[in-house]
Amino acid sequence: ASKAELQEQMRQVLEKIPGIAFVFSQPIQMRVDELVSGVRAQIAVKLFGEDMKVLQEKAGEITAVLKNINGIADLRMQQVAGQFYLEIKADRRAMARYGINVADLNGVVEMIRAGRVATEVIEGQKRFEILLRLPEGRGKSVAEIGNLTVSAPNGARIPLKDIAGIRVVEGPSSIDREEGQRRIVIEANVEGRDIGSFVTEGQKLIAEKVK
Repeated sequence: ASKAELQEQMRQVLEKIPGIAFVFSQPIQMRVDELVSGVRAQIAVKLFGEDMKVLQEKAGEITAVLKNINGIADLRMQQVAGQFYLEIKADRRAMARYGINVADLNGVVEMIRAGRVATEVIEGQKRFEILLRLPEGRGKSVAEIGNLTVSAPNGARIPLKDIAGIRVVEGPSSIDREEGQRRIVIEANVEGRDIGSFVTEGQKLIAEKVK
């Protein structure tokens, strides 16, 4: 019978989906919110800092405070973690024993993912770079990458695992910045009360409960 009723029915269905984060809006309202605050919701708490771990921890604390305020709806904390990265960290002592420098190691690492330009082919006025990289399907596991070799000055082929630490680590899926600082946003809508009183209450509770 009303937009509010439709939203509530949609909210009940969407909340059952694991991992989902959503905010209800509508085209013109969303654009106005975005122009005012840079986010697509009625309320935005912007948290600035340099350490992503601390930012995420404090954003969680602020979210926990806001969810208990009367009138809160569609509360969503920006997700910044959950992306997995391949970390290859040079063991400089081991490399020195074999006489291998960092540039040699970087050359192999570059070929694993991005590829490395080996030479050029010239056809008339056209130039084509020849890219050297691993075949599709290779280099998917830590073990495979560890068995790739780097050439030492004496011609020996040294496995990557002997001169570098190789592991998969979890890191940020995105890093947003505003005015030169890292930023996390907690956003929400307000229902059943005015936004001004909600903001005043939210500011007071966050000041009291979040260091």
